[in-house]
Amino acid sequence: MTTSTLTFAGEGAMRALLRAHDWSGFALGPPTAWPGPLKTVIQLMLDCRRPSCLAWGPQLHLFYNDAYMEVLGEKHPSALARPFWDVWPELRQDLGPAVARALKGEPSLQKNMPFQIMRQGFLEPTLFIFSLLPVRDDEGQVAGLFSLGMETTEQVQAEQSQRFLLALTDGLRPLDEPDRITALACEMLGRHLKASRVFYCEVDHLQRTFFIRSNWVRQGLDSVAGETRRLDDYGPQIIDMLYGAQPVAINDIAQDPRTAPYAQAYRRIGLRAYLAIPLIKSNRLISLLSVHSDVPRRWSRRDRYLCEQLIERTWAAAQNAHAQAQLRTAVDKLKMADAQKDEFLAMLGHELRNPLAPIRSAAELLMRAKLDEGEVRQTSEIIARQVDHMTVLIDDLLDVSRVTRGLIELEKTPLDMRRIVQDAVEQVDPLIRSRHHHLALHLTPEVTTVMGDEKRLVQVVANLLNNAAKYTPQGGHLVLRTELHDQKVVLSVMDDGIGMEPELASRVFELFAQAERTPDRASGGLGLGLALVKSLVELHGGGVTGASIGPGKGSTFTVSLPRLPVQAERAKGQQAA
Repeated sequence: MTTSTLTFAGEGAMRALLRAHDWSGFALGPPTAWPGPLKTVIQLMLDCRRPSCLAWGPQLHLFYNDAYMEVLGEKHPSALARPFWDVWPELRQDLGPAVARALKGEPSLQKNMPFQIMRQGFLEPTLFIFSLLPVRDDEGQVAGLFSLGMETTEQVQAEQSQRFLLALTDGLRPLDEPDRITALACEMLGRHLKASRVFYCEVDHLQRTFFIRSNWVRQGLDSVAGETRRLDDYGPQIIDMLYGAQPVAINDIAQDPRTAPYAQAYRRIGLRAYLAIPLIKSNRLISLLSVHSDVPRRWSRRDRYLCEQLIERTWAAAQNAHAQAQLRTAVDKLKMADAQKDEFLAMLGHELRNPLAPIRSAAELLMRAKLDEGEVRQTSEIIARQVDHMTVLIDDLLDVSRVTRGLIELEKTPLDMRRIVQDAVEQVDPLIRSRHHHLALHLTPEVTTVMGDEKRLVQVVANLLNNAAKYTPQGGHLVLRTELHDQKVVLSVMDDGIGMEPELASRVFELFAQAERTPDRASGGLGLGLALVKSLVELHGGGVTGASIGPGKGSTFTVSLPRLPVQAERAKGQQAA
């Protein structure tokens, strides 16, 4: 057994390498010729379980232990006995001053020094804290440096993660829109993890699709926000994991058997690794968070932890913002409804008082004066006219009350819409004539039979015509048209009257909304007509819309009702016969 073998006796990869190394060309000669302090520190270093190294001599030849092999990564084993700065040229700028001080006898402690370490086939950024201690020779001169280190990556990352989550909470707190919340969360996570793309999406459980609500992309990459994609495109194995609430970490798309068959497609969008985090609520997959990398990357436990925390907090913040928005909308609607109710009651009082004045005057005239037969008839006609007007107002109120309480019962029979139109025009004709309007009827020649209540459908059409006539200046033009569309009978009433603001057009069928639309109450009415029209049409299984391109540009109201099939019409007719 040689002296060299005895010097490095014992187990361990580095002891074996030291014994097998060819020292013939080494500046210090074979181990038997090495200075005592060098051999002593090497033995101490080899016995240490923490990453340790020794740089000796003018060129700082590097020696290290088994634990330090991981720090070196691919630099091992060629780093053994090579000059320190040849092994670590990338550290010279940051570490050079501390090394120089140590060589002068001044020890130092380096905190959180970055190293790139190869782990499980991936270069991974790490942090170490280590000491630089001068080592003296037999004459007491500094001949080398000894370093004892400890990895601090986990500790530092844990602190960074907590700071990140606090910053995320602070950033999301003032936001009140779900889209802004998810967009900020994606951006903050992408920058923190140094990813290439992050997106947050909502899952349609029934359609098995996901909608990408927000995404953050590094400059130069395409955004995918607003896209809808199929879950099945991920592959059955990955989908099963996501539905099972398991994160999916793909470190290298080309190497992972779950994604290797699709590697070419992934590369086209600049994707080489990704991390997908599912969010499960009530045993259903509702959201996904996906983090992309354009280079192979080993996703750490810390990465998964951050993503899991982020998707939970983002979802909660978005839900809260949505609930707050709904609450604000409800409050606004209540305030608006309250204001409209007050305006309506004021208008109702005005409308009901208007007929009372002439009725009272007529009644007093009948009591106090001796009137001839003609004057009595004229006075009675005034009372009858005003009573009729009040009856119409009260009937409108009662109709709305019955509809809103679900007390309306329809007597449905097959009805020809052409007959409905004729009856409605007959009712409204006096108003149209009094305002000198021009009414054009364009009725389709095809059969337009619907199943409905004759009285109520006449009321619907008459209300629309009456509304158009009242809000069109004298001498205006009204058009009533019927058409057939997709087994529907479509009736539209158009005018060139005062029109509507877009805001009013969106709620023109709401109860009391009409009160604001009335600049002139000379024609009377409570503005309940359109609300009643909507309710009656919906009771018939149809729909109604109102539109206007703006004030002074007229309005168009369109009613759509289910058309009775021709075969059914004939059968009804035969039964009646």
